[in-house]
Amino acid sequence: MSEELKQLVLDKRKEGKLVHTTIEGFVSVDISEFIKQPVDGILYDLNRLEEVVLTFIDDPKWLNDFAVALTIRELKAKETSARTIMEKLINKTESIDDGEMVDLEDFFAEMKAWLEGKPRVARKFNETGEDTDFRVESKNNMEE
Repeated sequence: MSEELKQLVLDKRKEGKLVHTTIEGFVSVDISEFIKQPVDGILYDLNRLEEVVLTFIDDPKWLNDFAVALTIRELKAKETSARTIMEKLINKTESIDDGEMVDLEDFFAEMKAWLEGKPRVARKFNETGEDTDFRVESKNNMEE
């Protein structure tokens, strides 16, 4: 069975799918769909929630499993932050037709700062022309 399972997993990988275990047995899922779920769903489905991993503390691989959970959480947080930035860019470019001033230089400076893990305060003008601050949140600046 173990050689057959190994071959199944490798074959599914070629198809862009992952295989994981559920209460009903093995399941094959398109990986691009799998990663769309919230981070807790991903970790739950992979049996890698931190509190679950800590129950296997007698198994030396628990440490890497725990690191995997933290890595998945951080990658998902970065994806969410990048999505927020892209939505702001889309909203800004769509609002050009409404006569709103768009400072693309400032926006791209914000994106660069985010990529470097150092989001900064950017300037934004509301519909009445008042200058307001906004910040694209990241895990790094939430902890400061």
